[in-house]
Amino acid sequence: MISLKQFKAKAYDAFGKCEYEAKNDPLVFLDSLSWSVAIGQAFSQKVLIEMNIRLDERSCFGRAIKSAVLMEKYFPPIPINFAEVKNNFFRELLVKNADFENLHDADYLAEILQYEEPHGIIAFKDGRQFDSIFTTIGGNSKQLCHPEIQVYDLWSGLYANLLISYAVQENYYGNYQKSLSILDLAEDVCPGLIVTQINKASVLLKLAKTEEAIDAVKLVISRRKDALSLFLLCNFTNNNTYKQKMESEYGPAMFNHLNSML
Repeated sequence: MISLKQFKAKAYDAFGKCEYEAKNDPLVFLDSLSWSVAIGQAFSQKVLIEMNIRLDERSCFGRAIKSAVLMEKYFPPIPINFAEVKNNFFRELLVKNADFENLHDADYLAEILQYEEPHGIIAFKDGRQFDSIFTTIGGNSKQLCHPEIQVYDLWSGLYANLLISYAVQENYYGNYQKSLSILDLAEDVCPGLIVTQINKASVLLKLAKTEEAIDAVKLVISRRKDALSLFLLCNFTNNNTYKQKMESEYGPAMFNHLNSML
């Protein structure tokens, strides 16, 4: 692993050397840039974690880092934050516009779940947001925003997400205790980060710490839209309230869809 200071230096080395035409408005500037947003099938989590550790711009984490570096380079007086998306613009659109047929379509449900994956962006103190994904649909950041976000200190939030990527990698290697230790460090670096709890739940289950895992998942659903977390609570608590909440939000087919995936 690398330190926060080393991480920031690596970020500037990756994204701070390019020169761009300056604009008066930071959102106009960021919208005008070319962003490496992958279109089509989502990356597997394992590939995504490797991309995050490399600061690969094709991941939302890489693009958030690039946004942070360029904002500090071209608009140093303007304060910004790292933000977690609690309710994704595209997820909200899919859920609100879904009809009976959509909510029984496996591809449609999979797309909803894709937009419930953890996602990080840049937020401004005045409430505006920048998400490079909006530029791929011909929109701009003055018109589009996610309905709900949670903001954190910029570099603490970004660095904690890097630590989480290391933790998930250790989880894949079967080093569960080491993974949990890194997640505890991420929590110390950026307290309250929701994605920390999401990944803690996974590791705690593998360590047979079921009650602690359940507490982590309950914290997740108290703070963000997350069908998978509701599904896990349905299975690990035998509390039908979570299934009812899932059916109310996503229709009756989501439970079976998740059950077929896991």
